[in-house]
Amino acid sequence: MSQIIEDWLSEFDKFNQYKNSPDEIHAYAIGVFNYPDLINAILNALEDDKQYEKFLAPICTQLFNYHRLKDDRLRLFVIAFLPSLIGVHLLYSVKPLEVRRKYRCVDTVLLGIYNVEITNEDGLGSNRTFRIPTTSKPSIYHEPPTTSASTFSQPTSTSNDNSTKADSSSLPYINVPVYGNYKSSDYINASNRVSVLTALLHLFHDQMSSLPKQSHAALCRMTVSVLEKETRPPADWKQILNQHPNSIGNLHNSALIPDFPRKIPVASQLLVRLSSCIYFCIYNGVGDVAIQALDHIHARGLSELYPDVLLMTNAIKHQLSTNPPTQSGDCPAEIPVTFTPTSTVTSTTSSSSNKTAITNASFKTRKLPEDIPIVTSTSSTNPQRLPSINEDNVDQSN
Repeated sequence: MSQIIEDWLSEFDKFNQYKNSPDEIHAYAIGVFNYPDLINAILNALEDDKQYEKFLAPICTQLFNYHRLKDDRLRLFVIAFLPSLIGVHLLYSVKPLEVRRKYRCVDTVLLGIYNVEITNEDGLGSNRTFRIPTTSKPSIYHEPPTTSASTFSQPTSTSNDNSTKADSSSLPYINVPVYGNYKSSDYINASNRVSVLTALLHLFHDQMSSLPKQSHAALCRMTVSVLEKETRPPADWKQILNQHPNSIGNLHNSALIPDFPRKIPVASQLLVRLSSCIYFCIYNGVGDVAIQALDHIHARGLSELYPDVLLMTNAIKHQLSTNPPTQSGDCPAEIPVTFTPTSTVTSTTSSSSNKTAITNASFKTRKLPEDIPIVTSTSSTNPQRLPSINEDNVDQSN
C-alpha cells in the first residue's frame, strides 16, 4: 500500500518537470483515474491517518496540484476524495489546537477546491438556478393568444438575457436558486464551516454518477465515523482530575488529560446533503454500508430535532420499504415511476362553433323552407265548445 503511494508521488514529480501538452495531461489523467489500487491506497491513507501520517501532506499537495491542471479526469479524481478529506477535517475539528495544526494541509486543499469551484471562468460567483413558469405573466403554457412567434426570436431572447437583471419581473418565468451565493474564504472556522463543506458535498453529489464506487463507500464510512462519535469521558476521569487539579475548566485543551471521543457537531444543512448522497449510494452498489450511514443520520436528526433531516430520512426509509435495493452490485437499481395518463383535449375555432351552434333564440328566427305548405286551421280561431252536462238529468234517467 505504501509502495503504491510512493510510486504515484514520484511519477507525478517526473511528469511535472516538463511542459506537457493538454493531450499528454489528459492521457496521464485517464491512467490515474482508471487505477483502482491507487484509489484504494489513497482512501486507506486518508482514513487511517495515524498509520500513514507521513503521506497525508504529500497526498494533499498532489491533489491540490491535480485540481490546478484543470483537466476533467483529474478534477473527477480529486472530487472522489472529498468525503475522506471532509471526514478528516471534521474528526480533528474538536481536537486541541496543537493537534489540529498537523492537519492544516487538509484545510488547504479543501479551501483550494472550494474557491475554484464557486467561481466561473470570469472569476465571478457561479449561481445555479432552474426556471419554472409563473401564471402571473402570459406564457405559452396557459395564455397562448397573448404571445406571438416574434416573442421567441433570437434577438428578443438575447435582449431578454441581457436585461434579466434590469427587468426580470416581465419574464414569463422565475429563476429558483439551487446552488451558489458562496463567498470565497481564506480559512475554515466555525462561522463558515457549514457553507464550505455543504458546497463541497454539493459538488461531490453532482458528479457521483461519474465517480468510482470506492468513493461512494468512502462517503458512507465517513458518515458513520463522524456521527458515531459521542461525548464519553474516560471511566477514571475523577481520579485524573484529582491528580491534575489545575486542568479543571480546560479539559479540551489540556495535554494532561488523555484524549477521549467527543461528539462532532454537524449542522442540518450538511446532514441533508449527506442524505441525498447516501440515497444515491443505496441504489448504486453500496447498499449495506449506505443504509447503516442512513441510520446514523436519522439518529442524529432525532437527537438534535432537525425537522428537515427527519423529513428526508423518513422519506428514504419509506422508499426502501416499498422498493428495496437489489442484491447485485453490478448494476444500479431502477426506481419505478408511475405516469398518470393525461386526457386529450380537442379544441375548435370560434368561427366553426358559431356556424354550427343552434340556440333557442336562433331557432325562432329561422325561416322555414318554401316547399312546405302552410295550412291554416279555422278551429284554432273558432274552436268548437263541448256541450255541458246536467247532473239532474243524468240522475232521472237512471
